[in-house]
Amino acid sequence: MRRTIYIIGAGLIAVAGIQAWRGLYPSPAIIAPQHHIPQPVKGFGAIEAHANRVAQNGTNGPVREEVWKLTAPAKTPLATSASGVERFRYLASLKGELNAGEIDEMCRFLEEVPAIEGMSEQLQAFLNNEILNRLAREDGSGARVQTALLKVQANASQTAVMRDYAIQHLGLRYVDGYTDQEASRQAFWERVEENLHTIGATSLLALQRIDEQGLLPPDETQRLISKASEIARSSIAPEPSRMVSLQVLRRKRSAQGLQAAREILESSSTTPLTITAIATIGDLGTPDDVTYLESSPLRADARYAPVMTSALKKLPQHTTN
Repeated sequence: MRRTIYIIGAGLIAVAGIQAWRGLYPSPAIIAPQHHIPQPVKGFGAIEAHANRVAQNGTNGPVREEVWKLTAPAKTPLATSASGVERFRYLASLKGELNAGEIDEMCRFLEEVPAIEGMSEQLQAFLNNEILNRLAREDGSGARVQTALLKVQANASQTAVMRDYAIQHLGLRYVDGYTDQEASRQAFWERVEENLHTIGATSLLALQRIDEQGLLPPDETQRLISKASEIARSSIAPEPSRMVSLQVLRRKRSAQGLQAAREILESSSTTPLTITAIATIGDLGTPDDVTYLESSPLRADARYAPVMTSALKKLPQHTTN
């Protein structure tokens, strides 16, 4: 599982809108903001010696086991009040395969939502993501990591970003066969119902990916279409969830997506959602939609003209005026 997981946040709206303008489908992979990581500092004694020794060893052999036993679990940077710099150095020192104690320590760190003095919420989110990415490379970490991810995504005291990360990683582990699939699907369906932040959209994307891999039970495929239609039409659902719902319906070639898109164009919707709706009509529309789009006042709006042109070219029986 050698993947880098990126933050899905406010950027989802802008990126999905641009992709719809191009006639493409939104993607769950959103580029994460770059944060400045302070340079490592010297002088924390045993921890620094541990990091250097393990880094030089670079394996999961006797030296690695010996050093970890001497420092873990209470004395490693993740389990103490170490600074953010020390924690990043510790992670960088963990070359090769993690042992069971290191995996458990990282999972407990993620579950307990520690506040790290001197670290901004953004930088701590970056640290958490580094831990998750490190765990993602461990083939033997499935059950323990899934337990941690399920706790994190369900814990309202976790940050929205961290809960989103957890859903993303559960989705990737599901497809790669590292998890209890039923427990993960239950988590996705529960989070789809949330009307806060982007976690509902992330969960929909996870379910869509599972469905496209042929791993979603048939009855849940129909449930996905019904839920996506419901969310796309909802005026109170978060905009990212509505946009992803239209994507799901487009990919499933569902007539419900066409109806939802028409309704969105008739309402006072935001620019990104409107662009996504126009692109959906282009993909799923009928000859009747040619006249509908050509007569729409949105066609004269510079924000929508390019995607309108693209949609009209895709529709059947369209002739250029």
